[in-house]
Parts: sequence; structure tokens; C-alpha cells
Amino acid sequence: MIFTEVNTFSSIVSSAFSGLSINKWRRDFLLEIFMLYLVIPGRINFKQMSRYSEYCEQRFRNQFKEKFDFIAFNTSLISPVIGKRVALAFDPSHIDKSGDKTPFLGYFWSGSDQCTKKGLEISQIALIEIDLNQGFHLEAVQTVPVKTLKMADLSLCQWYAHSICSRKEELQKISNLVVADAFFSKTTFIQPLMANGFHIISKFRGDAYLRYKFTGQYSGSGRPTQFAGKINLKELDMDVFTKIDFNDSTEAYYAIVNSKSLKTDILLVIERTTNENGKITQRLIFSTETSMDAFEVLE
Repeated sequence: MIFTEVNTFSSIVSSAFSGLSINKWRRDFLLEIFMLYLVIPGRINFKQMSRYSEYCEQRFRNQFKEKFDFIAFNTSLISPVIGKRVALAFDPSHIDKSGDKTPFLGYFWSGSDQCTKKGLEISQIALIEIDLNQGFHLEAVQTVPVKTLKMADLSLCQWYAHSICSRKEELQKISNLVVADAFFSKTTFIQPLMANGFHIISKFRGDAYLRYKFTGQYSGSGRPTQFAGKINLKELDMDVFTKIDFNDSTEAYYAIVNSKSLKTDILLVIERTTNENGKITQRLIFSTETSMDAFEVLE
């Protein structure tokens, strides 16, 4: 049974290598690494790998310095199961790490602990398959500490945007739609992505400054009017917004409006959910791709 599963795993990984431009020697080594990650109990390092392998420790050290196209590899692995309705997801994660010799060690926000902690951070780039309601890993990008970014005159959001834009050639073969949480609804993240051909689905805070677009006629004198006032989220203009039918506890409304902070037009979807106690929770979901279906934005 075990040998059958190992052979199946080896066959799947080998088939994923077929679309990559790497030689047989490199393929055999990578397959060895993937197998070791499955069988080594506890901590995994180069010394542990050499104990469970025919390769020496120095060979692992040398090979890990070489680059590998994980996006192409993982895309090849999951291509048999993904359909047409896909998007990219981006989300940083904190990793506990002590000491002071590890590269890019710094202080990063830990969402699970709701505080800034010492350690490492990776930014996860994944593929979302909407119909399967699943996410598939594509690549993890290590975050540079804020102190280092300041020396390069970059903000953290600019670094996150760079992590995606620098991989746009590979990522846009999959999708140009990026999904991220409310932290990323900032112009320093969204504008660079839009300039590189991406669109973003994210969430606004409850106090976001949103404006109706002016649809009246130009009088012919002065600068044309662009906006028709700030949106009152408690009293929506139903001549602009359209209602989406959901169920008894959820209702949603959508319209193409303008975001003052993002300096762009967006498709805004307002979702209101009523719990058993009658309390209403409101979410402001948006997409910079204004031609999208509003229900798909929520999905």
C-alpha cells in the first residue's frame, strides 16, 4: 500500500516537471526533496535530509541556492482540476523565529495573536477555484523587514505590490484578478497592481469615502462635474444601486461608484447580514473590474 502511494506521488510530481525546462539531474534531485519532506519526522534541515538520503549535506546546501519556478510547477500540478472561474489570492502570514542571524528576521503583524511579533513573514500567493470553493498554493514570498524597506524608501504595501507585479508574466497566465483582505485597500497597493494589468477584489472599512458618479448632462461651461456627492451607507440612493436577492438573513446592493482614497471607479457591493438577535453586519466589498458580475464579486 505504501509503495503504491509513493509511486503514485512520484508519477504525479514527475508529470508536473514535464512542462518545465530543467534537466533530468535536477528533476531527480527535486523529486528527492519532495519525498524527504513527506517522510522526515520533526524538524527538517540539510543535516536531516542527508541522513535520510543518498545525497550529502553540502549538495543540499548548493542546490537550495538555485532558483526554481514554483508558480509554473504548482500550476502544472493543479491544472487538471481547475476550471475557468479562478482568481489569485494574496495573504501574508507570520512565522515564529528566534535568534538574530536568520535573513529578513524582523517584527511583523501576527493576525492570530493580534499583535506585532518577532519572526519571519511570508506572503502567500494562491489560486482560488471558485466553483470548487478551494485554494491552491502557488508560491510563498518572504517579506523584507520594515527597517530594510525604509532604507530603500519603500512602504510595506509597496513591497507587497512588488511581490505580485514582479511575477505578473507567470501570474497573468492564470488570472489578472487578485483577492486580498481589507488591509490592502490602499492606493499604494492597488494603483501599482492596476498599472501592471491586475484588478483587485477587496473590502473597505466602514468609514470609506465613496462618491456617486455624476450622470447628468454637461452644461458647456467650466469643468465638467464628475461626482454627485458622498454616499450615505445608511440611506442608499436606489436609483443608483441595484438589489441582489439572497435569502431572509442576507441582502446585497451594488453600483459603480468612485473611491476617493483609491482615485478610481469601482464596482461596490454592499452586503448586509442580520443575525438571530436582529443585529445587522455590513460589509463593503469592491472590485476595480467594474464589468464583473456583482454576485461573482461576493463569491
